[in-house]
Amino acid sequence: MATSKSKTKTNDKKTDAGRTEMRGVVRAPEAARLLGVSEGTLANWRSLRKGPKFARMGTRTVVYPLGELQRYIDERTAL
Repeated sequence: MATSKSKTKTNDKKTDAGRTEMRGVVRAPEAARLLGVSEGTLANWRSLRKGPKFARMGTRTVVYPLGELQRYIDERTAL
């Protein structure tokens, strides 16, 4: 007997790597690129409670809301 799998719609989209990408947030490597720092620097900032606000998704994945990255940049922009 054949079975069919049901598909559910989500607000997420699949990236080329097959991972789900949530809208409005980026993972640490992309956040580092946008800020012009290394991933190691971001990791150090997290441990020192410095830098832009972030969230943990599970035990390993760290995401940064795009709005927080923009706020962080804006606060440090010289006029």
